[in-house]
Amino acid sequence: MKLSTKLAVLLLPVVLMSASLQAAPDVFKGASLEDCKLIEKSARHVMELRQSGAPMSELLSRVRKEEDGSAAHKVVKLMVVSAYEESRAYSDGFKKRAVDDYGETWFKVCYL
Repeated sequence: MKLSTKLAVLLLPVVLMSASLQAAPDVFKGASLEDCKLIEKSARHVMELRQSGAPMSELLSRVRKEEDGSAAHKVVKLMVVSAYEESRAYSDGFKKRAVDDYGETWFKVCYL
């Protein structure tokens, strides 16, 4: 496989995730550092559940039970759906990395 093809294959998940996160409602304007830490913690929890094999339908059912139509609920749904766009890792090390990376990504989306 040529280097450019390998690079494209490696970058595709990053590009897809970026596109998903761009669809997030603009609820983060004026968010404090503490708000963004809470978003990061929530994202980490969602990805932990994803990596442990919890079905997406189960997570979305939990979100739906408390749905109030707010922008925050839309963000949580997007957080769940975008987590399931990521592949499940098979080793504990890669699972931890997926959780860390996902939390960091959401923190950046919130903070920037």
